[in-house]
Amino acid sequence: MGSWMRYGAVAAVAMACAMGSSASQAAEYQLWTWGANERGQLGNATNKKNGTPTLITDGVTAIAAGLQFTIVAKNNEIWACGDNLYRQLGYETPLESDYSTTLQKVPIQDTLIRSVAAGPKSSFAINNNGSWWAWGYNGDGLLGLGHTSTPVSSPEPHPFSGVKTIVGGINHCMALTDNGEVWSWGNRSDHGQLGREPSSITTPGQIELGTNVIAIAAGDHHGLALTNNNEVWSWGRNNLEQLGRDTGGSSDQTPTLVTGLIGTITAIAAVGNENLAVVDGYVWGWGENSQAPNELFDRNAFPELANIQDVAIGFRSDFDTNTFRLVNYYSYFALTDSGDLYAWGDNFHGQLGLGEIGTVGDSYSTPQFVGSHFMAISTNGSHVLALRNFSVPEPGSLGLLTLGLAYLLPRRRKH
Repeated sequence: MGSWMRYGAVAAVAMACAMGSSASQAAEYQLWTWGANERGQLGNATNKKNGTPTLITDGVTAIAAGLQFTIVAKNNEIWACGDNLYRQLGYETPLESDYSTTLQKVPIQDTLIRSVAAGPKSSFAINNNGSWWAWGYNGDGLLGLGHTSTPVSSPEPHPFSGVKTIVGGINHCMALTDNGEVWSWGNRSDHGQLGREPSSITTPGQIELGTNVIAIAAGDHHGLALTNNNEVWSWGRNNLEQLGRDTGGSSDQTPTLVTGLIGTITAIAAVGNENLAVVDGYVWGWGENSQAPNELFDRNAFPELANIQDVAIGFRSDFDTNTFRLVNYYSYFALTDSGDLYAWGDNFHGQLGLGEIGTVGDSYSTPQFVGSHFMAISTNGSHVLALRNFSVPEPGSLGLLTLGLAYLLPRRRKH
């Protein structure tokens, strides 16, 4: 069995308003989880990995996956489970375990939660007016609170307001505001991942992009921004061309246009050294596994992978005893506008949701159907959170039979 050795990842912030619900009237959905579970991050009262999407609770409005923990908004409250070594759950757990296998309420006094977010070991909650709370690991000033005391054991309010989304890499974070600005904070000495010349690393500073930004994403040491005029900008580390351009491997602190993405761009995702974008409803990628931006699958061969609404990337590192180095493995997810979820890539922890637990090297090179009626997805590392429409009939009825059949129908085999 491979050992878990990943210490940082990007957080995908999944908001229930992704399908058109306003923040003030966020729809409620079911929370389903699957994949790695060594710290109880699936919330299913065990610490055993699970390759089958499993219903955990309903009434959920927003989700975020940390490295080995889960944050959800439910009934205008924040609930969390999984790893709590750095108090990323926002409450105390017994020292002998330092994790929780079930969702527990985070002690935060706010009844207007709009979304939640997570870095590898840090947590955030954003309310309807864009003010936010932060807790968990705070090395490099990752919580943006103006200090580096760590951990922050309980949610601490932040004076910065107007925030819509927060994303995080290994040692930097970024926030997207309601008026389309991007702000960053955290480590300034690595690879230019802040996208600016920082006057302070522990408080947010604005990245000058010169246009209205509608989405952001963060890899380990790089950042992406999608603008309202169908442009993707990148900055930070580029040793594996994760910026989408050839700089000879050198880092770039200045945001620069990613060329080659031609069309209407509606979503972006990043983790580790990999990136995805949705262009005209199709999935494009670049970075560690494909340096230049390109469409990942032939449209004629995979007609089901069209009309994509959102994408996400999971990540794990493992030690290769043959080469004596860490090897990166990625899992990819694409959600259509009709709610069909597809997955491909690494399946060692069952994170593709295909009803099976993988082995070392187990992966799928082509998209596999996971299920239908999904509304949002979040992954960070090798566990997956998804929101499903709970108006779908309960198990045993025709509605949920679609999800079960994903494990029985013939699939394109592993590469």
